[in-house]
Amino acid sequence: MPTVANAVIGNWSIDPIVSWHTGFPLALYGSDDSGTGSPGSRPNCNGAVHYPKTTSASGLLWYDPSFESAAAPFTFGNCPAQGPVIGPGYSDVDLGMQKNFLFTETKRLQFRADFLNLFNHPQFGKPGGDGRITTSQDARELQFALKFYF
Repeated sequence: MPTVANAVIGNWSIDPIVSWHTGFPLALYGSDDSGTGSPGSRPNCNGAVHYPKTTSASGLLWYDPSFESAAAPFTFGNCPAQGPVIGPGYSDVDLGMQKNFLFTETKRLQFRADFLNLFNHPQFGKPGGDGRITTSQDARELQFALKFYF
């Protein structure tokens, strides 16, 4: 490759990381109605879970908690230990780019650029007991570095 073209487009490295998964089942626990001293008993499930995913000033309503009710005193609820609510999924693309400028066989200058959450996709936290999500991970982060190897 010609020297000028190699200086511009040569010696680049691009390193993407793609992460994607659906949501995980969430455990629903309330107060200890069973009287066993457990951290919280399971509620009763009275129907299917609905996911309206509507926003308001108090957060994103991920699921409608009206499908569950408290278990009777000194009993255990019938909701499964993990689920039936499925939390938000996760999708993220991180990208690292680096360019090496070679001076001699042992000396080089390296420029790096790292883009975390490249497309600035929101990564929601776990919903609370009221079905609302009020947290998310940080937005896109960029970092640049210049390093001289000798």
